[in-house]
Amino acid sequence: MPRIGKKFLVIFFCFFNLAGISVILRGAYFQTMAKQLHYEVDVSLKLIQVSVFDKKGLPVSDLTREDFTLFIDGKKVEITEFEKHAALELKARPQEAVPASDSGASARPSRRFMLFFDFAYNSVRGIRYAQKAASQFLAEYVSPDDAVGLTSYSTTRGLRIHEFFTADHEKVKMQVDQIAISDLLGRAEDLEEAYLTALRAQEEGADPGLTPLRESGLSLKGIRASRSESAYQVLQFISVMRELVQTLRYIPGKKYVAFFSSGIPSSILYGLRDEYDSPRLESRNTLAYEDLLKEFASSNCIFFSFDGHDYGLREDSISGSYTLARMAKQSGGRYFGDITASSNLEFIQKQTQSYYVLGCPFPSARRGEYHKVRVVVGRKDVRVSAQSGFYDEKSFSDYSGFEKALQLVDLALSPNPLYQDPVRFSLRSLTAPIFKKGNLLFLAELPLAELRKQGIERVEVVDVVMDSDEHVVGLRTGTMDVGDSTQDEGVYYWALQQVPPGAYECRTIIRDLKTGRAATGKGKAYVGEAGSPGQIYAPLFFVPGNSPVFMKSSSARKDEAAEGEKTLRSLFPDEAAWRPVIDMIPDDASRLYAACPYTWEAAGQPEFGVMLSISGEGIESRDIPAVSCIQKRLGIGGILLFEVPLEPIRKGNRVVVEIKDADSGFSYSSQISVRGH
Repeated sequence: MPRIGKKFLVIFFCFFNLAGISVILRGAYFQTMAKQLHYEVDVSLKLIQVSVFDKKGLPVSDLTREDFTLFIDGKKVEITEFEKHAALELKARPQEAVPASDSGASARPSRRFMLFFDFAYNSVRGIRYAQKAASQFLAEYVSPDDAVGLTSYSTTRGLRIHEFFTADHEKVKMQVDQIAISDLLGRAEDLEEAYLTALRAQEEGADPGLTPLRESGLSLKGIRASRSESAYQVLQFISVMRELVQTLRYIPGKKYVAFFSSGIPSSILYGLRDEYDSPRLESRNTLAYEDLLKEFASSNCIFFSFDGHDYGLREDSISGSYTLARMAKQSGGRYFGDITASSNLEFIQKQTQSYYVLGCPFPSARRGEYHKVRVVVGRKDVRVSAQSGFYDEKSFSDYSGFEKALQLVDLALSPNPLYQDPVRFSLRSLTAPIFKKGNLLFLAELPLAELRKQGIERVEVVDVVMDSDEHVVGLRTGTMDVGDSTQDEGVYYWALQQVPPGAYECRTIIRDLKTGRAATGKGKAYVGEAGSPGQIYAPLFFVPGNSPVFMKSSSARKDEAAEGEKTLRSLFPDEAAWRPVIDMIPDDASRLYAACPYTWEAAGQPEFGVMLSISGEGIESRDIPAVSCIQKRLGIGGILLFEVPLEPIRKGNRVVVEIKDADSGFSYSSQISVRGH
């Protein structure tokens, strides 16, 4: 099976290809702010991040809670939480952020920076200098606990999130270094210069319908048609940016975006103000762009725009300088007209390293309504920078596909998901080449009692398999109704995937389709190369118990699911009286069985003998033959079942299993390890 993607973590287009946007991630690490509190019922703690500067533009860092007044929707609200975050030396690794008292400063929690490479509206020069600036920023201006992401956009590939707020800065730098100029093949058509030239030719009395332009090879009529297509591409870009920013709005605190671009030509957005130009084209784009700038402010996304256009080669009226400058101004950031200036990064460092966090209880209506925010500081001659407003968290059913996709990635890949604290469950993933439709088995006991407390019933299930380089090599989605079972224990989820040999990280995400509440499990597996004459794989363990109930998502046909469950139950010593061990051996377990899948490619069938070697501190080493040894043949291999001495495992003694076939001389030896013991 070929790998999906080469350098990035790829989520299948069929699942995440939303409105033409492909979400491509190679890894994710979401950082949470200190003191992020959330009350699930009616009230949440709303956090407002504020920066205050003096006349010289330097951060003011000696304010107290009493210096701030907070208004939401025009009403003064009580500030119940207050944090002060001051600048730290970059060379020293900051300590973990802790809440500040009213009189002192706390260690700064991570800032969040998104490096955004715009290939649709940029030049080769702009991209090369963007790479240089981004690499320097990562090397000299990012603290160890800062979270950094990398995103790009092109007209051919859409939005690509290469890294989403990770603390692994070296990984981000590697991605920046690998950005190729070939991505400029996705540039939006920029016919503004040719268009302006044609208009001037018309003013001078030339026949624009018959005068070809060297730059485009088109007549004025042809340029106008192509320009309409360019305007449509602008609207697509705005739509993509809006979805991204709307998703980021639920991440607390400020998100600083270093936006590397030559800018959307001003004439496409705001017009050439020429009697021959069409005003309708610009008015639609103008409104859409201005609405996008409002989304920046309300989502607390601050843009530092780096202009990469070729100076002297383009006129101001058709360059992207104005649109980039407006983007920065409306979001509370800054426009850097010279992308090569060394002072750019120093300014960003100075503006982002000192800030305050104001917290107040606020009702959670979950209707997605917008609330205006105003912060007043009781000190003269200061400038206050804070988000202009925020949106209520809306219900999950109202989320866009893009929002659902990013939240799923958060659940699948982040050790501490930002959007919610999911229910955790143990996932057992192991090689089982005896199945017709897959060689990697996912098995988990569902925490049904806890799921019901969370209101989780009708769910989507996503199984993800990643290799050692964090590439996705398998992804399967389906639905399942966890409310169908009437019992809280002994209910298991299982699934299969087909993967090539290698070491894997496996994830299963169960997410309610109405509320978005989720449960997650993770495990590891190793699939070895085919052996000669055979191969023994890691065992699945069983203990006595009531008959288990198995649930399968809708990703497989009924006949495939039935055949798979039949094979799964063949692993059991006695399906009516045994349960699989997913994590810990139950305290009341009286016996322990191991089921080892095997493949056999040699002629004839093996007759395995199993010997157990027990050793440990304070005991006499001994070798004993395994009791109740059963061999079941299935397909190209089978299952080897044998009982394992339970007490030595409980006491932590070393138990080694040796499996031999006398006729072929095949032998296998491995220490038995039960998860949690």
